[in-house]
Amino acid sequence: MQVTSIGVSESAFSLTYDKLNHVLTGNTLFSVMVGDLGDEPSNSFYVNYSVDEPFFKLMPSGGVDAETPKLVRLSIDTLLFNLGIGNYTFYITFTSFYASDVVIPIYLSVVETEDPGGGGTTERDYKLKYFFENEPRNGEVYRCEIHMDKFDGTPKEIEGTADYKFQNKKDHFDPVVASNLNLKLLASTELDLQDLYSEDEQTYKVFLKKNDQVIFVGFLKPDGINEDYVYSKWGLDIDVFDGLSTLKNLSFTNDNGIRFSGKYTGLNIVTTCLKKTGLDLPININCAVMYETGPGSLSAFETFFLNTERYYQNGSDPMDCESVIKSILQLFNATLIQHNGEWYIYRTIDLEIPTVTFNKFYNNLYQSSFVLSPLVEIGSQINDFEIFHAEANQRKSIAPSVQAYRVTYQYGNASSVFSNSELQLQGGGLDIPGWTVHNVDGMVYRNEGGQGLTSKTYTGSDDAPLIALNQSIDINSGAVIKMIIRFANVGTNSVGLRFSLGVNGKYFNTDDEQWQGSGHINFIANYSFEGFYPGSGIKICKGRGDATYEMTVKAPEDGNLSLTVFRDRHELGAGDFIIRSINVIPNDSGNIKGRDFTAQRLKRISTVTKPNITLFNGDSVSDLFVGTIYKNDADTPTEKWFRLNDPNGSSTGLRELLSLNAEDNLRMSPRPMIVFEGGVYGYLPFISYIKIDAHEGKVFQPIEYSFNTGTGILKLRSREFSSAFMQNDIDFRIDQQDNYGNETKVTIV
Repeated sequence: MQVTSIGVSESAFSLTYDKLNHVLTGNTLFSVMVGDLGDEPSNSFYVNYSVDEPFFKLMPSGGVDAETPKLVRLSIDTLLFNLGIGNYTFYITFTSFYASDVVIPIYLSVVETEDPGGGGTTERDYKLKYFFENEPRNGEVYRCEIHMDKFDGTPKEIEGTADYKFQNKKDHFDPVVASNLNLKLLASTELDLQDLYSEDEQTYKVFLKKNDQVIFVGFLKPDGINEDYVYSKWGLDIDVFDGLSTLKNLSFTNDNGIRFSGKYTGLNIVTTCLKKTGLDLPININCAVMYETGPGSLSAFETFFLNTERYYQNGSDPMDCESVIKSILQLFNATLIQHNGEWYIYRTIDLEIPTVTFNKFYNNLYQSSFVLSPLVEIGSQINDFEIFHAEANQRKSIAPSVQAYRVTYQYGNASSVFSNSELQLQGGGLDIPGWTVHNVDGMVYRNEGGQGLTSKTYTGSDDAPLIALNQSIDINSGAVIKMIIRFANVGTNSVGLRFSLGVNGKYFNTDDEQWQGSGHINFIANYSFEGFYPGSGIKICKGRGDATYEMTVKAPEDGNLSLTVFRDRHELGAGDFIIRSINVIPNDSGNIKGRDFTAQRLKRISTVTKPNITLFNGDSVSDLFVGTIYKNDADTPTEKWFRLNDPNGSSTGLRELLSLNAEDNLRMSPRPMIVFEGGVYGYLPFISYIKIDAHEGKVFQPIEYSFNTGTGILKLRSREFSSAFMQNDIDFRIDQQDNYGNETKVTIV
């Protein structure tokens, strides 16, 4: 059995180097390992790595024995650094004995920052400045701490209370649920708290603790302060936010503000977005959904890859980070919240008792696994419940069942099906990443500027390849693709373009415009006829210079794309053939735009349908679309998924991801569901599996939540949910159909 792949925790590196102060910032620490399928010699786990510029340093240098994740640090040798201010791209190449090479870009921004103090970028250093404590009942202490960046003084106790709130959920599957604190502080002429008015949203970091356990962390919002003057003492109303609500205003770009490119893991993309909140917190994930053949022991989010090109609108403008995170979470019906001062991603439909297992990640690196016990029981104080009804305001209502629901996968066409269509050379030779260059006679040269090749006209009797695609590109049957080749024929006896285009072993013949079962080389003339060489009957041809050839074809079947450009050929030679770029793109006018997945109950129990949602990723088994999801080799498109807790498992439970998504939306509300609201005395986490006394057989999760540390009363609204599995074609069915860009509302059949 062979090693499958080299695993690197980062899909790209975003670095900023301050030349003036010699400071490098960004994601400089990463892990590397090798995955395997069986017993291999020990040297199969050794990973070598190198960078294409000598001023980069990697520690440990050279490589690591990486059967398990090993940390590597990237730094810069200031004595060798010689770049001017600007943005640059470099590459780290990872190699291993049994695995394919992995090449990862380094995006380096070089700046000069005037800093008379001699320091580089400013690091935050929070110290406790103010605090208050509430003890609403014996042994339950809530402590709110306000920390200030670079504070150097003695902490002071103040008077106040906190309302700990979560954003209201319209649905159990809401993907992002922000939390916040509303602080009510008492100021006076002796301690007016005017210093809390800051221009910087991250000057003050606030922690809320319950018996020394952090339950919330966020930043004080300076524009959210309200004062109410009352004689010598007055109240201040201050908001503190966890950062999730700000993601809709932040662009999906790397730390240097440069757009992403290439494929990243779902975990990497989510981590990148969450770092923009300013909170550097671990991410804990429970997502019991995995693609076929996927490593079920891991979190789904670290085992699939997405093309970051999908998150750029109109080809250039980035989406906001909230939209990116929502699109990924909604694939799995997952929810993101802050819980106990860390990020949590979980599927509400999989919340169960007695425990739920989470995997903890920090900086994209796996840390540990742990279990969470979500069960909370609420009842009457008379019946000795620890958490009991309060304020005599309890009431019930009924939410309807969902009869039908539709989710649409919007493919998103690739601007280029493969990478490096501009034939950018690497290093000083003829190495073109993504392509295999052939130089059978030593007459192939790199173009000036480092893009493309020049070759002398070939005089041999055989067809000599020049450049061939060596990337694995999957094309789906019926897809319409356009091939664009920019080339040139220069000088005498340079006659034209010669190429072959194939899909799954069938090759297109431009003469009869048909696919055929054997290889075929097409010829496109690009010369002027200048007569014949005397006594030979051999044509004198003169190249016409620069030309562009375009061809639009429909794929005959599913399969891998093959594309080769051959050397120009003439009996007497002498001319030059120049290849400048080769590209294949989806032809927008001939392709479908996406696919609809519609879930319908087979028994009419409701007339309610959920609003449609449109997602940017899905299973398409084609590299034509930037929305394609890839397995952990970052190359093979996903096709089928299963739920790890499904009794059918990976045998009969395999379906496309969005088919599972649609079904889950019916599972959650199989009948009219109870909504219970009212005051509760006592604290319970937002991630709770709630049982309410006198409602046997029914379980609830919060949808509205506001806890006051002064009174110890939680204003709670919770909704019943179900996780019971249904039988396909007995309880429900899933209809799939192509989407041609027209949004239609789901209706009940």
